[in-house]
Amino acid sequence: MYYIRPEPPGGDQDGLRPGALELKTTADRLSTALVVFRCTAEEAAGIDVAEGPFKPRIGPRGGRRPPIASPFDQMFSDTFEHLSALYGVVTGRPRREALSDFRVDPPGEMARLSDQFIAALAAIGPPRREGQDLVAEWRRLARSWLQAAEWQPDMQVGGLTRQILTWGHECRRASEKGLQAWAWHGNSVPLFVLATGTGMQSYEEYRRAKSGRRRR
Repeated sequence: MYYIRPEPPGGDQDGLRPGALELKTTADRLSTALVVFRCTAEEAAGIDVAEGPFKPRIGPRGGRRPPIASPFDQMFSDTFEHLSALYGVVTGRPRREALSDFRVDPPGEMARLSDQFIAALAAIGPPRREGQDLVAEWRRLARSWLQAAEWQPDMQVGGLTRQILTWGHECRRASEKGLQAWAWHGNSVPLFVLATGTGMQSYEEYRRAKSGRRRR
């Protein structure tokens, strides 16, 4: 879906070129997601590829177990192409080696991260080793990754740094526990957040009242 942002009154007030072509609406960007997770080969085989690894599971005694992957680890709009580009950045090897064991059941698709990919990401995940500046390493890789793939126009190094940190942690844990690392791409799972507290209007009233008491 494409749309044209209308020109704001008085010209370029929000920092965007008048009439700039937006590639996707916010809803479009959030409609698909990529998630990287760790599990056993048997658990991977039992995943409904069409729906993804987010379903709660049933334990051996009938109790509920958490899903294999958390919806909060979704990377919206990311694709296997983005993931493969990161493989090229961290290993210097051809991107085609990044993923294997592809499984497709529209709208979902799954693939297993190669052993080399897991080892490369695990090596840059926390904890920090002596003399290692993890933050600088993540940012260096994020800058290279930003140049190595096509992203939404507003993608920043900070967002990619977070993804590298998250996936590095997953791969390190997979290595420690002898698990596989998989990636799933498909329709995103909605996230709902419950929030309580003072709204902005109430906060402004509180500030004015407090200011008035001080003047008196």
